Amino acid sequence: MQCATTRFQRISRGAMSIIAGSVAIGMIDNPRAAIPAALCAVLLLIGATTGWCPTNLLTFRARNRAKNPEGNEFGIPQAPERINL
Repeated sequence: MQCATTRFQRISRGAMSIIAGSVAIGMIDNPRAAIPAALCAVLLLIGATTGWCPTNLLTFRARNRAKNPEGNEFGIPQAPERINL
């Protein structure tokens, strides 16, 4: 899945990664804030250069369901209607 498709979107993500990297460098004495800011900067930079969407990391289960719509993750088909015993 491509997230940043236009040139403007990629340039804006690159600028945001520079800002997030600057925040990470500015807060180097506080690792609780610097590490997440650096991680965001890296993900934004990767997204800006490749067009890849960093939120794809969070959608693994949705992609897994899309590959196997008939069944669950074990490959067992779901019951189409309620079963009464």
